[in-house]
Amino acid sequence: AVDFADIAAVAEALARIVVASRRHSDLMDWAQDTSPFSLAAEIQRRLLPGSFTCETERFTVAGWLEPANAVGGDTFDYSLNRDTLHLSVTDAVGNDVNAALLASVLLGSLRNSRRRGAGLADQARTANDALAAHAQVGQFVTGQLARVDLHTGMMTFVNAGHPFPYRVRGGQVGEIELDIDMPFGLYAGRDLRLRRLQLRPG
Repeated sequence: AVDFADIAAVAEALARIVVASRRHSDLMDWAQDTSPFSLAAEIQRRLLPGSFTCETERFTVAGWLEPANAVGGDTFDYSLNRDTLHLSVTDAVGNDVNAALLASVLLGSLRNSRRRGAGLADQARTANDALAAHAQVGQFVTGQLARVDLHTGMMTFVNAGHPFPYRVRGGQVGEIELDIDMPFGLYAGRDLRLRRLQLRPG
């Protein structure tokens, strides 16, 4: 007879070993990669969160990039800080090393200001100015930044030139239509508008 509890316990232990070990070795990446990564994709991959999924009793966050071995400027990020979930989805213009470098500057700035306790509007302004200082004419990054209050379900977000987000409600998927600001990095010294959306369980 198969004891599924034992199988689940072994799988969980193995998963913890894999997660802990991959920080110290290339072995897991080597075993996982089925095709070579471009230089841009290798840079971009290191920008992603340590785990592509985070699940608690209040929320689930999951992300993936496809094709993972060729994407150069797309990123997603999240951070759980007590009762606030921080999210970002960004897309740098192009798919080459320059796009990966733009993504590095933007995401580095977002993480830096977030870890210093900056509000969402300040994070967006600082990231925009950092990118404007390091980007060439015509280079930019589109993106959405969000903060979710896990007590109230209120999401505050910035949309910088990115497509409309989608929401699932009552089993129906629909776009959330809103005014969109210009992308990050076009010029320094500008504020991006904050929007608010009430999320509901499920």
